[in-house]
Amino acid sequence: MSGMGRARDGRRTPERPDGRAGTIHAEDVLRAQELLAELDHEGLADLFDVLSDPTRVRIIHILLSQEMCTSDLAATLHLADPAVSQHLRVLRNLRIATPRRAGRIVYYSVRSRAIARLMTHGRRALDEPPGRAEAERHDRVSRSRTA
Repeated sequence: MSGMGRARDGRRTPERPDGRAGTIHAEDVLRAQELLAELDHEGLADLFDVLSDPTRVRIIHILLSQEMCTSDLAATLHLADPAVSQHLRVLRNLRIATPRRAGRIVYYSVRSRAIARLMTHGRRALDEPPGRAEAERHDRVSRSRTA
């Protein structure tokens, strides 16, 4: 069991080369902590939570190309109007879908370039061969450690 220590709760933990548990690469830890401070992780998690629903992704896909009202979206997706309304409410709350009222009808669209890019990158990620991103990340990390 060389290389393993024990945490206070009894779990095994990796040890540093000097035998003490803790940070091995202090600069890496500091850089990672700075990265964490740069991003609204809660907001990003909320965005990905919204995008985790296939129906909402379908709605976004449609609304990126054309403006539609709730009833027409419901007919397109073979869903009830109230179900589509609930999905649109979620998208409005995160300012992904934008409403436009024309008399009694509300039309929705997605005009965010960032959302359009996210959808494009998502499609590309699905088409990317497995392991390619991991190999590229490994190359970047190796170069940064030798520099």
